Amino acid sequence: LASGDSSPMLGSIPLGVKDVVDLVGTATTSGSAALEDNWAVCDATLITSLETEGAAIVGKQNMHELGLGVTTDNLRFGRCLNPWNLDHIPGGSSGGSAAAVAAGLALASIGGDSGASIRMPASFNNLVGLKPTHGLIPSDGVWTGTWSLDSTGPITRTVEDNALVLQAVARPAKKTPRVDYRLFNRTQDLQGKTIGVPDSYFFEDLDSEVASAVDAAIATFEELGARVIEVSVPSARYAVDAGAVISWSEYATSQASLLRKASSQLGEDVRALLEVSSTHLASDYLAAQQARTKMVREYQDAWRCVDAIVTPTSSIPPPTVGSKVMLEVAKLARIASLTGEPALSVPCGFTKNGLPIGVHLQGPQFAEPLLYEIAYAYQETTTWHKARPNLAD
Repeated sequence: LASGDSSPMLGSIPLGVKDVVDLVGTATTSGSAALEDNWAVCDATLITSLETEGAAIVGKQNMHELGLGVTTDNLRFGRCLNPWNLDHIPGGSSGGSAAAVAAGLALASIGGDSGASIRMPASFNNLVGLKPTHGLIPSDGVWTGTWSLDSTGPITRTVEDNALVLQAVARPAKKTPRVDYRLFNRTQDLQGKTIGVPDSYFFEDLDSEVASAVDAAIATFEELGARVIEVSVPSARYAVDAGAVISWSEYATSQASLLRKASSQLGEDVRALLEVSSTHLASDYLAAQQARTKMVREYQDAWRCVDAIVTPTSSIPPPTVGSKVMLEVAKLARIASLTGEPALSVPCGFTKNGLPIGVHLQGPQFAEPLLYEIAYAYQETTTWHKARPNLAD
């Protein structure tokens, strides 16, 4: 490259993939002993795209079993720890993907997200994580838990790396966002951008250090020239319950055969969740979908006034290993999975104990370039993304 030779944009860069992506020569286990014989017969479309651009796929990455959890405390493949503090979880379900990038085992990873599973681990590991517009990245060869929520997306150390990986794997189509890489050659201001701050729910019951870090990030957006205004999305507070009913109902259907034939091989938490999900009524599912439709409409109304909406990625810092956490850490980021819109978590600070905090940007469908532009301007004004965990011990 230094001598001017042309090369694919990801030439020889080491990347990892969450164990929901088919990679020839490996089993796609979705983190479960029950799927250890699920050998990939061909590469997922996104693997082909990455390798076409020269990426070196260095391995599969651990995850919470079947994507049904946030700790990545995996019964079959072992407990995944947070490189910033081994007493804390890396998040989930893409915890292994985020931990690998944070620890320098890969420059980027492809994670999976149906409710916050890319963005929350990115936040917990001081990384940039994107859940793209639903369907933007092809799902051929990707294990499915939920049909209407599942997405894959990149986890990286920087905004520009994230944009490069997305560009490599995004579906070729007229609506596919093209990133202007000239954005990354100079510091940007945010003149002309309007950023919305929800007037309820998202800033209630926050950890004080998370609240301070996100407030400071919002102040930085203003200093960069953005107009910051309040927006109203009141039905977002129902995203946790509606998302749980939709996600778990679809899981109970998609994994009915696995639960029936291999329940003894499933972790206790996952088995219990699938069993309970099997009791959901059709009326529960329909009511959740009706709530989802209301959320979509409210966000569409918001996009008439603002370019992006900013919130904390998680209401709390990374919990300690063994904590009984599930919906608490994902409750703020879940809404973007329900609306199908792109959302990006970006590093915005640390707690006094050195645990990472992330700020969350959501935009309308196919607004990935706009989110990158806002995030890059913020990144270049701060130094959070340059910090690295101490791995000496």
